[in-house]
Amino acid sequence: MSGMQQLFRTFFTALVLALSMTMPAAQQDDMVRKWITLSSQQLIDTAWHHTHGHNVTDTTLICLSMVVSRYDSDLPKQETEQCIQASMYLWSIYFYLYFDYSKSMEYLVKAQTMAQAASLHIPKIDNAFGALYQTLAEQCHDRSLHVRALHYYTQAFQEALRQQLDEETDNSFGNAIYVAAAIDSMEAVNSQWDSYQRLPVSEKNVLRDYNRLMYKGLRLMAEQKFEEAFMTFGQQLDRLPDTENYVRHQYVTLTHCAKALEAMGRRQEAVDFLLRAEQKALQSGMKDMQLEVYERMVGCYEQLGNTVLSRQLREKYMNLKDSLVNYRQMAGLSEMQFMGRLSQLNEEMEQVRESRDQLGTLLTLVAVIAFFLLVVFLILQHNNRKLRRTNASLYQKNVEMLKAEEEKRQLERQLHSAKPQEEKYKNSNLDELTKNELMERILSIMESGGEIFSPDFSVERLATLTDSKYKYVSQVIHEKWGENFNSFLNSYRIKEACRRLGDIDHYGQLTIEAIATGVGFRSRTSFVTSFKRITGLTPSEYQRLAREEASAALPE
Repeated sequence: MSGMQQLFRTFFTALVLALSMTMPAAQQDDMVRKWITLSSQQLIDTAWHHTHGHNVTDTTLICLSMVVSRYDSDLPKQETEQCIQASMYLWSIYFYLYFDYSKSMEYLVKAQTMAQAASLHIPKIDNAFGALYQTLAEQCHDRSLHVRALHYYTQAFQEALRQQLDEETDNSFGNAIYVAAAIDSMEAVNSQWDSYQRLPVSEKNVLRDYNRLMYKGLRLMAEQKFEEAFMTFGQQLDRLPDTENYVRHQYVTLTHCAKALEAMGRRQEAVDFLLRAEQKALQSGMKDMQLEVYERMVGCYEQLGNTVLSRQLREKYMNLKDSLVNYRQMAGLSEMQFMGRLSQLNEEMEQVRESRDQLGTLLTLVAVIAFFLLVVFLILQHNNRKLRRTNASLYQKNVEMLKAEEEKRQLERQLHSAKPQEEKYKNSNLDELTKNELMERILSIMESGGEIFSPDFSVERLATLTDSKYKYVSQVIHEKWGENFNSFLNSYRIKEACRRLGDIDHYGQLTIEAIATGVGFRSRTSFVTSFKRITGLTPSEYQRLAREEASAALPE
């Protein structure tokens, strides 16, 4: 049973029990009153109340998920907006706190689906898509993802401007010019700038003044007027209030100052600004920004010839990347706690039902249960159709991300030679040239398929095929791709499984078990687990969506 079905079962079981209470009870179940009778807005307020800084509780996840589960296309506009608000709140939790981009994409797509069904144009959703694609672009250095992020930011800006939403207008424009500068394409925001500079500026609107100065400074950088750009960024810093609300903006401006100084060859001064940026990132817990500033500082210290500090910062960078993996594991733990809390709620409601021992209400209870079971069935059927549409959107995004992964791997092959050696292998006999040659042989074997889809394929066998030792193969995989052998192998197997599940003409007659065995998995369970972790969908869902897409492509 899916998470949504579990939520519906919890909701309607509790509702059945509440409606069947025709006689006063000796004790009222507190949890039923708390979670079932609250309005959507009250549930959202409760979620806010149980969120403390960067920590969320199972109560937060339960309350928000219950609001999302209440969505129906026939809901009044206000309640639909509450469902969208809850979904966006969940998106921000998984994106900013857990760094779980697959889960954040799931809730973002839900919010978009609900908004489109209600003909609502919400710039905040486009801004969120822009943030997601920008983050992915920065992690895999993919210009096409940056371009996509810029498209969403521009779309958000135009809609916010039309609706006269000042905060979203300022946020989307600031994001757009930041990305435009990152891909050396400031001309892409010329039309937005023409509209933005005509907007009024007041002392209260700090962000608008900040954005105008940032645009001017980035323009000067593009024109290689680095001294003037540095002075402009300095004006930004002077005008920003030193409050928590503007920490991220201060960070961005400090990094821009450092970039201008680097361009002028003043690297020690650039390091000073980067150190200040690091403090801002640490102050607000912005781990993504910490990664960026450490990477920048490594380059500066290398240019200054300070190998000791450069090596220390590389270690900081790698340790922080490892911590992001732990954050994703925390997301999984929160999910387990969340489902455990729902199970506990079910048990409490069952106790309430069993306590109704008055025989005079038994027939009424049975009739109400039968009626609401029918309602549950009909609603689940209705919501399954909506879930199929949402999964179809997720399927398309997985197909796009698989394509992006191919491009990323090609890029990584060019960049890996510059990647610093990890401390774990400091005594290794392999030099960088040998590592790169071994990496190419490994890629050749993995991308040729064939033997890697055998259940008995091992790191020892890969070492034999590449004419190397298994410890060297393990080292190269760990250093070049940041994975162990099993994760590395499974990613190729799952990618091939996706191809076969999507190739209905040649593999449509095969079962899930047959495809799992065909790509090297020994059991359906391990295959489904790996497939779900990598794609966000089960193999059955992926295959069904592929069949539907193939059927739709057939000529009528």
